[in-house]
Amino acid sequence: MKELTEKDLALMDAYLKGEMSIAEQQNFEQKLQSDVEFANQFNEIKLLKRAYFEQDQESIRTLMDKWDQEYLVEEKLPDTNFNWKWVGGIAASLILVLVATFFFLKQPSNDVLFADNFEPYKLVLTNTRGHDAEEDKLLEEAYRLYEQGNFEEASRKFKHKLRRQKSLKVQFYLGVSYLASGNATDAITVFQDCLEKDSLLKAQVHWYLGLAYLKNNDVQNAKKEFQWHIDEESSYKDEASTILSRIE
Repeated sequence: MKELTEKDLALMDAYLKGEMSIAEQQNFEQKLQSDVEFANQFNEIKLLKRAYFEQDQESIRTLMDKWDQEYLVEEKLPDTNFNWKWVGGIAASLILVLVATFFFLKQPSNDVLFADNFEPYKLVLTNTRGHDAEEDKLLEEAYRLYEQGNFEEASRKFKHKLRRQKSLKVQFYLGVSYLASGNATDAITVFQDCLEKDSLLKAQVHWYLGLAYLKNNDVQNAKKEFQWHIDEESSYKDEASTILSRIE
């Protein structure tokens, strides 16, 4: 098993926290596709991080045993009566300490919860045909940028569109774009306004509003939003319950 360097962990940390630029994110994802071992280690780190915060000791033990075995095989330790297992255990423990120090002690749990649970809402019902070709083009461009992950530019286009024509759907995607680009404060304002309108997107708005509060470390309001999903038995109730069990 190739050793993870501090630079590797820094890249993984930045990717999981959404702190990479578009170019950096593309480079990281290309590395995941071209380097199978690095991709496997990244997936194991994600699993370990999640298991740590969910106190899933069985998953942690499974990963530790896996690292032990890989260490013993790669080092080709002699087959004697000597118990080499403790050597692999030390190696695995050092990896765990390194990962814990880099991710768990450095990263507040609210940030971890946000990173584990946030993903941009998929584009649905994005018909842009209307009576104004210029308006249609503006909205098409906003959706294209959103789908490409260029959320800062997408938010500008959505905001421009809303100045010219009100749309709850566009407003919702504006809020998600703000949140995806790290602007939780403006996302909260947008989602709060969405909730004042009757909408089929109510559950989605409550979900992303809760994540926005979590990102801003507004725990009290985040709890209220996630509790709403449990009380209303929304499609997000299981995820909301998990977050409430781990929230600071």
